[in-house]
Amino acid sequence: MKMKKYITLFSIVIIIITILYLVWYAFPKNFNSTFNGILFNLDDPDVEENVSIYFDGTIRKRLNGEMTYDGIVRIKGDKFPVPKGKRDLIINFDKNGMGLMTYMYYTENGEPKHYVYGTITLNEDLTKLTILRYRNNGSHGSWTKNDGDIISAPATTRKEALKIADPFVDYHLQQREK
Repeated sequence: MKMKKYITLFSIVIIIITILYLVWYAFPKNFNSTFNGILFNLDDPDVEENVSIYFDGTIRKRLNGEMTYDGIVRIKGDKFPVPKGKRDLIINFDKNGMGLMTYMYYTENGEPKHYVYGTITLNEDLTKLTILRYRNNGSHGSWTKNDGDIISAPATTRKEALKIADPFVDYHLQQREK
């Protein structure tokens, strides 16, 4: 009888610990980080610029490995047509850490607009990133290895940036072929 009591108590403790872990894991966490990296182009070795990428928002992880970022992503020195004050962004990352940077907003006339900046990939521990910056035509864009720009961080040289970007670029190209 005493053994049954210990098994029940142990089971309850395990269930409580599991529930607490799941709540902690799925609860949004502040993600305020700066990444210093390199913007480069695979086809043009003369394109190499230092960039800083700022994140100010929250990350919510899901049990299936996906995550959602909600906040602002600012890339110092990069110009794009989304008005200041309307640059809030929600990025839904798949289980491989890849998401689409799509800005959605309303003009002063109330007209809905969207702008696709590119595809972003974050590694699991949120310490490395690659952005495949789209060549934009209006509000849509595309990226190919022949004409698209890449931002990778942390990196101080094109070689370091390319090393970070390689697995993400390969994955992106495989997804496009499907």
